[in-house]
Amino acid sequence: MTTYLKEGEPYLKTSHCTLACYYDGTVHVVMYIAMAVRCLQNLDYRNLALYWSGSMTNIVLVFLIGNVIGKYSDDVKASYLLTIPYLLVPVVVGYVMMKRERKVKFDPKRIEAAHQQDILTRPIDVLLITFMIFAIFITTLRGLAALDCTWPAVQGYLARYEPYIGDPVAYPRVQMLIYLFYYVPYYAATICGLLFPGQRWMLDWSILHAGATSQAQVIHMCASFHKRTLSAFRPPMLGRRGFFFINMGLQTVPQILAWRCHSNPEFFQELPVDKEKKAK
Repeated sequence: MTTYLKEGEPYLKTSHCTLACYYDGTVHVVMYIAMAVRCLQNLDYRNLALYWSGSMTNIVLVFLIGNVIGKYSDDVKASYLLTIPYLLVPVVVGYVMMKRERKVKFDPKRIEAAHQQDILTRPIDVLLITFMIFAIFITTLRGLAALDCTWPAVQGYLARYEPYIGDPVAYPRVQMLIYLFYYVPYYAATICGLLFPGQRWMLDWSILHAGATSQAQVIHMCASFHKRTLSAFRPPMLGRRGFFFINMGLQTVPQILAWRCHSNPEFFQELPVDKEKKAK
């Protein structure tokens, strides 16, 4: 093992990769077992597969890009290619699951009643929309920090709350850019999905995003304090409350959003009349 870490993939010794391996060897293994059990029992495992797909896609994407642009870019060897199937498989699984029709049948009357609910009568949705606005702001700020923006507000955030973003290993930088270019548009689309009923895509994408953010935030938070992270890149004592408030919010609320979407899925179904118009 020591020889492989030295000659094969030395970047696995970084705090980010160490925690990614821990996450993959625990949380993902539990998901594999759960999916296998449900498959053997002829039970639906669609949501679990989508959650795993989002988690696995994010973890491998950050790993692949971070390896070639970060501190260990000169140490990338042929063994790097072994990771590529780990990106392709979850993408294919996610695509197949999203194409598969849901087995649940919805009552047209309940769909109609859900569509008639005003936003002010849905306090959870109001809170989720408020969070999405906050997430767009803070994610944009972190993305600009990853791009080495020199604005005082950006540099102040970086120094006070998340200096780990500037770590030369580049994994946190890549993660912040994924948030900026992929998650910010998703947050904006989610606001629309909560305001306007009939957005069926919300059911699947909320699960995918919950899986991706859960993995991303757990590794980001833990790696920020890991002993292999240089002390200069760990959150300073004065900013740790803010660090945990921001990152726990970005980790927890997507799970609540996924729960909300699946606790009242009728709101996200199309009205039968709309389906008939599309069919024609």
